[in-house]
Amino acid sequence: MTVYSHSRLSSFEQCPYKFKLRYIDKVETEVEESVETFMGIRVHETLEKLYSDLRYQKKNSLEDLLVYLNDEWKKNITKMIISISQFLGQPASAIEIHPGATVYELKALDV
Repeated sequence: MTVYSHSRLSSFEQCPYKFKLRYIDKVETEVEESVETFMGIRVHETLEKLYSDLRYQKKNSLEDLLVYLNDEWKKNITKMIISISQFLGQPASAIEIHPGATVYELKALDV
């Protein structure tokens, strides 16, 4: 069954050829992940977990979902640090993560 997501419909609306390349021909493009994209992906993963678990009658508390979001953030943050360091022209060691905060801060040192 074909899935009609917002992304697919928007892609077709923007450019039918872009839609064809991405969803029909399955052409992969390498796109750098922005900070906004990184955060959006983590939120989508968390929402996907919420709704997937609900299908199996599992109800997650807000605390459970925040722990999941935090864990996914930690697992994937290294890739984002490398992207940021390349953008800033600094070594990855110049980027500091403060994991104790509720919201992670990325702090570029000596920039």
